[in-house]
Amino acid sequence: MPEYQPDLEIRDSQGKVIAIIEVKGQETITGEGAAQVRRNVLAHSTVPPSPFFAVVTPTTGYLWRTGPSVDSDLSYARLPDATFSTEGVIQRYLPEPRPTRHRNGQHLELVFYQWLTELTNGMLADKSDADEALSKAGLVDAARGGFVDLKIGA
Repeated sequence: MPEYQPDLEIRDSQGKVIAIIEVKGQETITGEGAAQVRRNVLAHSTVPPSPFFAVVTPTTGYLWRTGPSVDSDLSYARLPDATFSTEGVIQRYLPEPRPTRHRNGQHLELVFYQWLTELTNGMLADKSDADEALSKAGLVDAARGGFVDLKIGA
């Protein structure tokens, strides 16, 4: 299998991967499209086991809880466990209006890196829909005290 490098990884305080985050620049990706991204990653590359997997776009985020009890080769394409708006996150870090063409994958990776870093450090004062969704799923508590690993050029 090819060497897989996720766009972002969230690691706990001991350095164990607890979430894999794929950043996609398409605004129109659906839950089914996000499930296809996840399926392709899980089926065609070596992925470290982690309790969470997310696909985030400029408008929407998709989150799966993962693990042996919910994942098998047959469930790789299952729909996300949570869907949330990422527009508040984008607005928080890129407040001035920007054309969509300026929100490419690398810009988005940096925005989501900053957001997730602040979440893991408990630094956010204003809760967005995305913050609440990750908190409700248990990702924020699992990540507290950890760090976000940005894979440049992944």
